[in-house]
Amino acid sequence: MSDIIFKRLEVGLWRQFQSVQIDFHPRLTVITGSNGAGKSTLISLLSQQLGWARQYLSIPLRSEDGTLSYRNGVIQDFLRQMEARNHTHNAVGSITYSNDSKSTLALRESNVWQTDIYHSNAQAVEGMLIDSHRPNPTYTPVGTISMQPMTASHSFQLYNQEMLTRFNGGYSGSTPIFRMKEALISMGIFGEGNATIGGGNLALRSTFESFNHTLRELLPESLGFREIAIRPPEVVLVTDTGDFMIDASSGGIMAIIDVAWRIHMFSQGKSAYVVLMDEPENHLHPSMQRTLLRRLLKAFPGGQFIVATHSPFMVSSVKDSHVFVLRYQQTGGDGAQVLSPDVGLAAGRTVVGEHLARTNKAASASDVFREVLGVPVTMPEWVEIELKEIIERYRGVKITSETLDSVRSDLAALGYGEYFTDAVRMLATKP
Repeated sequence: MSDIIFKRLEVGLWRQFQSVQIDFHPRLTVITGSNGAGKSTLISLLSQQLGWARQYLSIPLRSEDGTLSYRNGVIQDFLRQMEARNHTHNAVGSITYSNDSKSTLALRESNVWQTDIYHSNAQAVEGMLIDSHRPNPTYTPVGTISMQPMTASHSFQLYNQEMLTRFNGGYSGSTPIFRMKEALISMGIFGEGNATIGGGNLALRSTFESFNHTLRELLPESLGFREIAIRPPEVVLVTDTGDFMIDASSGGIMAIIDVAWRIHMFSQGKSAYVVLMDEPENHLHPSMQRTLLRRLLKAFPGGQFIVATHSPFMVSSVKDSHVFVLRYQQTGGDGAQVLSPDVGLAAGRTVVGEHLARTNKAASASDVFREVLGVPVTMPEWVEIELKEIIERYRGVKITSETLDSVRSDLAALGYGEYFTDAVRMLATKP
């Protein structure tokens, strides 16, 4: 069994990326940035090695004679630099593994709407992807149970195949939650056994009980989760606030159950593995966003987690981690890069990667929004508009203690006293 995990990802001179290098932490790496910066693209470059291949769409261009052609997103003026770096034609980056082997990422030559990336010298990595879409808990009864007990590996494969089918735009006729219920009922029946069928399967019983333990680790304390109860043909969550069928779970609770089920079943018998997660904050209350990654690290000590997120609570949630920010930068001018017009980007605007210092990770959610995610203010937009109207009254006025007291009074009169610091920052900023 392979214990290889990811060590480094380098991507450059392709699509929006100018130069991005991510050194992965052995336990948790968080990738953040604004929409369109390329977080999901980086995750998908890794997930291709785990069986989750994503289509990369080319850029259509029509010539003066009306001929339609497609560009693969490589910054043509600098293609030779990347080839020299990777010694591979159409190379756009590389993946380095924990055994120091390296796989080159290169584009296949084509003139069609789809661009393929192939991995040369790819190493065998045990891993899985949890994409940004969560299963919808639509009720489907379990009518029959196979006489063959469902192992953890088989349970994961059936569930993962349902998610992969949906990822690729298909539908199998079943739902992921149905597959989960099917497996849980099978484990409950064959794990315990009875006088007729025997004393039970200890491995199945252990898997079932340890999954209950995992849910106690991950689900919010406010739910008061006790255990999963099998009441054929139903699966019931027993909690301090009452019992309810798993199909009746809220979006946030089901998101946690989904993550717990996939990682728990996949990780059985493995000492090291990779978990890629795209936007795990979906459906989660901020309190859960703040604690989920820490709880996952505790529940699954063999996992290397690589997470793409917009949530400031997740960016700063674990002290011992690597955080990388994808930032847009303006280029151009003397000696600077200017993109050729066929790359599909605004000229002179590219994305680079920045390793976030520990001091930035310790910031508040508001500071992370502003300094890391590039959100200038964290107040509602309508409040920002009204604050700007107040600030305009003081433009050109000398800032003294009396001026600041007057600003504070104006804000307090409108009920905006808590935004005094933001108002002072706006006042000190040139319009």
